[in-house]
Amino acid sequence: MTISKNSRRSFLKSGGSVMGASWLALNMPLIVTASQTAAEYKAGGAAYSNLSIQESVELGAIVDQIIPPDETPGATEIGVVYFIDVALGDFMSGAAPMLREGLEDLQQKTRSAYPDTRLFSELSFEDQTNVLKSVEDTPLFGTLHFLTMCGMFCLPS
Repeated sequence: MTISKNSRRSFLKSGGSVMGASWLALNMPLIVTASQTAAEYKAGGAAYSNLSIQESVELGAIVDQIIPPDETPGATEIGVVYFIDVALGDFMSGAAPMLREGLEDLQQKTRSAYPDTRLFSELSFEDQTNVLKSVEDTPLFGTLHFLTMCGMFCLPS
């Protein structure tokens, strides 16, 4: 019996989705706890534990690209950066080096595309969108998209 490449690809793709859903189900208590902690830190105006001020500003610009403020609060206003900070000190601690390297790569792309700008967060919303298009298939963007969704929608409040 011969299996076509398309069916193998489909199997692997669906297997990845099942693994992702399984990881999410297994880690849901950690995600909920991180969301609750982040909400408390944001409400109290706490300092970040795992992010520098500059990293928090840059991450804020990125997560506001993912869920921008319009008629409803954007990701930063909701406290997604606090969630990322808590997650990097807990269940996502292994991702911290990749995120930092990804942020540095993003800054390099920003300076290449906009030589008069030093930081991604200094760009206009439209220019930020253009830079992010160049990294949307990277682990940085995928991880930040995931963390933004978790941080934004995990707690009903």
